Amino acid sequence: MEVLNSGDAPALVTNAEVRRILKRAEDRAPAALNLMPSDDGTPPDPAARKEARAFRQRDWIEERTAAYIDEYVNIGVESAKSLAAALTSTTSISESDEGGFDLTDAEALQVLNHLPTEIVELHLLIEDLPSRLSEERQQDLLDCIARHR
Repeated sequence: MEVLNSGDAPALVTNAEVRRILKRAEDRAPAALNLMPSDDGTPPDPAARKEARAFRQRDWIEERTAAYIDEYVNIGVESAKSLAAALTSTTSISESDEGGFDLTDAEALQVLNHLPTEIVELHLLIEDLPSRLSEERQQDLLDCIARHR
């Protein structure tokens, strides 16, 4: 498994950002190695076979992760960024977008990844929600999430 340096990836990334990272990795990867014998019957390069085996598990994990994210992620990176700003800000960003929900980074990440549609879902993602947001503000939060979908 490849070990990333601390500066290679942010500590908290949304599912949409993970998909973007995986897409970039797919685009940079060389074409699939040809591991079948050639038309003249010569076997494939042993070094290519060894390299393909070395990365087989990583490639499988990346493919499965990308498939999951493609199926369940309903927000783009840019929408996620603007929603994250509204979730973590302490004041309203603009009059048309309430914002100012003052969530922690971890809570905002959970909201971005799950995109709750009901207040009960917010209670699962945000610690001590009733004391931090009134019922009206909770509904405002759901409305804000719905606008960014």
